[in-house]
Amino acid sequence: MIEAIRIQTATAEAFDAWCEELRKTIEEKNIKTEDIYNMDETGFSIRSIKDSYAVVNKTSNIRYQAHFGQQK
Repeated sequence: MIEAIRIQTATAEAFDAWCEELRKTIEEKNIKTEDIYNMDETGFSIRSIKDSYAVVNKTSNIRYQAHFGQQK
């Protein structure tokens, strides 16, 4: 679900301004394209997924769904 304020402020002008700031920052800091990564608000995991465990009651019929990132 997207908050109403995010929908209202997501204009072409705002996007263009953001892209221009990004371009200037990349130039000023001499950032290489191979050093640019994309991610959403949940971020990224430093450890691999295989290091994760789920502890549940094996007699329970409840199913759980994995959710990466932090809960708010």
